[in-house]
Amino acid sequence: MGEADREHLEHHDRHVAAHERAAAVHDQAVKMHRRAAEFFEEHDEPGKADREHHLADREAQEAETERRKAAVRQEDLGNWC
Repeated sequence: MGEADREHLEHHDRHVAAHERAAAVHDQAVKMHRRAAEFFEEHDEPGKADREHHLADREAQEAETERRKAAVRQEDLGNWC
C-alpha cells in the first residue's frame, strides 16, 4: 500500500468518524428536547411541549441521516479496497 492509499484511508476514516460524532451530538439534542418537552408537559404548557417534541423528532432524523452517511462511507471503502 502506497502513501497515497494510506492518506486516502485516513481521510476516509476521518469522514466516517465525523458522521458518527455528528450522530452522537444529535442524539444528545434529542434527549435534551425530550426532557424539555416533559418539563413543559408537567407545567401545563402544551404548545411549548409540542415544539420540543417536534425538535426532538427533527434531531432524531438528523442523527439517522448521519448514521446512514457513515455506513455509506464504510461501504464505499469496502468497494474501493
